This record gives sequence, C-alpha cells and structure tokens, in this order.
Amino acid sequence: MVEIATPGLRLLIVDDDNLLCWALEQEFAAHGLAISHCHDGKDALGRIRAAFYDLVILDVHLSDASGIAILEETKRLSPGTRVIVMSAAADTADIRKALAAGAEQFIEKPFDPSMIRGHVLGMFRDYPVRRSHPRYICRIPVRISLLAPAPPGTGFDIDRLSGIAEEVGAGGVRVATNYPLAAGQVVRVNSGAADSAEPFLHLIPSHATAEVRWTTMSPGGFRAGLSFRTPPVPQEVSPEGTA
Repeated sequence: MVEIATPGLRLLIVDDDNLLCWALEQEFAAHGLAISHCHDGKDALGRIRAAFYDLVILDVHLSDASGIAILEETKRLSPGTRVIVMSAAADTADIRKALAAGAEQFIEKPFDPSMIRGHVLGMFRDYPVRRSHPRYICRIPVRISLLAPAPPGTGFDIDRLSGIAEEVGAGGVRVATNYPLAAGQVVRVNSGAADSAEPFLHLIPSHATAEVRWTTMSPGGFRAGLSFRTPPVPQEVSPEGTA
C-alpha cells in the first residue's frame, strides 16, 4: 500500500495491478488528492469502514470478491462515496449491474490514466462542464457531419469528418477529432455498423444529432463535448443527395 499524504479529496484505488495503481497515483498526486491503494475486496472494505473516501476506483475482478459486490457494500457503508468501476473484460451485464449499484463510471481497460484524471476532476469541479449523465470511457470510431452553421472554405470534407468517441453516455459524447468544432454547432454522429463486441455502442443512436457544448485543443487535434438533441432535428441532405 502506498500513501500520498496530500490534503484534499481522499481517493482509494482497488486493483491488484501495481503498475496501474502507480500510474493513477502519479496522475492524481499533483492535484491535492490523498491517495491510497489496496489489492483485494476484504482490505478495501476494511479501509472504507475505517475512514471516509470521496472516491473509490474499483476493479470488477478481484482475487477474493466480485467488484460489483464490493461496490454495493461500499454504497451501503458510505453512501456519500462515489465509485468508478473498471475492467479489462467489460460486458453489458457488468455495466448494467455497476450502474444499477450506483457506479459513476465504467472504464474499460486499457485506458490512458490522464483521461481518468480529467474525469475525476470533472466530478468534483466544473471541468470543463459538469455532466448530468453517467458516462463511460471507450474508443469508438465515429464519423461526424457538420450540419449548421457550416463555414465555407474549411479545407475539410464536413460531411465525413473522422473522430474517436472517448466518453459516451445517454446524454452525449466526448469526441477527439482533427477538426476544430465550435460551441453551438450542430453535428450528426454516426457510429457506423453495429459491433456487438462494443458494450457502449448502443448508447450512440444511429445518426445521432448533437450540439457542440464545449471544445478544447488537445495534443494532435481537438476534443469536443456533444449533447444529443431531443427530439432530433430533421435530417438534411448533402449536395450529393445522401443524408
């Protein structure tokens, strides 16, 4: 077990992967979080009974217990503790159970620890916009079509912009793309052919229409937060005659 004696929010990481725990500790250490980690469910529950944690990051598959069972007991012992669940073998059943038990997020391994840092800071601060829906970290290729306003002379095919959905939920999606989307633009997000192996794909409606809520520069391109529109706006037809 490693303790980082910094003031502020208390975070517990529960995973038997020492390298992952170390990587997460490095990401959070500079942000005023008091961090500890342990390797099994028994130790985790002992710590949660002994002290309050603002956040627990919990693996689904532990050596001595189901992570879902530990999540349920954590919420019973400490209702104010927020929990993020992670797994290298995510399936729809685990996702549904975790969400029903009160998980804030389900993260599929492997993942970039810096993405987790951004999400955790966003749970306790406005970074960059506080989310009202649970979201799940993923990597789903998507095609983005810019509907309106569509600036001329961009140098991009605005009907077929490529991107990666990095977080998705019932309310919207965060995408990484090379195109500088702007807040207020209306776009269509197409996740392509259904892939039954991708547990989060059903959260992106086919040809979903969304509004860009925020955008920021990132290494190698841009990231943008898209909010799904309800009801969707009427589909427009491109000059080539395809939607």
